[in-house]
Amino acid sequence: MCHSLARYEVIVGPSLWGVATRAGRVVRSQNYRSGATSAEQYLREAITKPSVYVSPGFAHTVMPDWLTVLDEQQIQDLVAYLMTLQE
Repeated sequence: MCHSLARYEVIVGPSLWGVATRAGRVVRSQNYRSGATSAEQYLREAITKPSVYVSPGFAHTVMPDWLTVLDEQQIQDLVAYLMTLQE
């Protein structure tokens, strides 16, 4: 397991608690330079192109590319689930 659902628990990557809310902030940030314009698009990008934007304080090479593991429906389902994780 790499991510926790507990608010302040960091395992390998950041906690997923409130990830949908944070994703919305990332796409509005001056530091974000990719093409996503919504939290949903950003979360999909984080799953399928994990090196595009890495949360500050975390390694660039740790997150796997889930396109090699998950099919399109599974990615959509995962994004839908992550969007329920609001602060």
